[in-house]
Amino acid sequence: TTEEIGPTLDALCQTLAATNRYHASKVSDEELAAVGKMVRHWDAERVFPALDLARLLAVHPDAATSRREAFWTEVVAAALAKCKEEVGGTAAVAVPMLTMRLCANCFKGGVGSAKAVMGQLVDVLQCAEDLAGSANKNVRLAVSTVILNAASYGVSNGGMDAAASKKILGVVGAIVGSGLYESEGVVRALVALGSALLIPGAGGVAAKEEAKSLHFESMVGHVASQHGDKAKGVADEISSILQG
Repeated sequence: TTEEIGPTLDALCQTLAATNRYHASKVSDEELAAVGKMVRHWDAERVFPALDLARLLAVHPDAATSRREAFWTEVVAAALAKCKEEVGGTAAVAVPMLTMRLCANCFKGGVGSAKAVMGQLVDVLQCAEDLAGSANKNVRLAVSTVILNAASYGVSNGGMDAAASKKILGVVGAIVGSGLYESEGVVRALVALGSALLIPGAGGVAAKEEAKSLHFESMVGHVASQHGDKAKGVADEISSILQG
């Protein structure tokens, strides 16, 4: 119950609040277990405070270390499952937004959180694609951030498989095609596309082939023209990569 884990959560919240101490502070197995239990067992109407804690934990160096990979694998899987549940009220926005922010942070956390999210990457990207047409600005921006962080991770950590890189393009297509996104979200999606094209190995090759066959260059040029100089600059980079 919440009463039983209250003191554990109080201690954890103090640790997470002291961001200037992240390099030195520790997160106990008991604290992680409490958050994991809430994410897995609380229903979707109530789970968003636990998802918020998990989102913050994902970038804490000790919490996200390689020996915690199994914990993160369970948490990401549970969060994705909650995202599929029909909920109303505050949870209808909070659960998808925090699930996407959690996944986005996992790519930038430690080895444990990053490996966990990469191990479920196609599922994460499918969730992002399903949410790409959200009526909520914060959910949309979180979707763009997930694909940007996924593509960037693929570039800097030696690649990803073809199915995942093509899925990134699928999410970009959904974002661009929706006509809903503000400039910041569009720019992040375009940078994600450009990064996906530069992924080393099979992932980048597949992304380039997919982008060419689906005529992404003209689509990107059209949408970028509506979102300012930064978007146009990214679109120009994408064109040069595709023509290279």
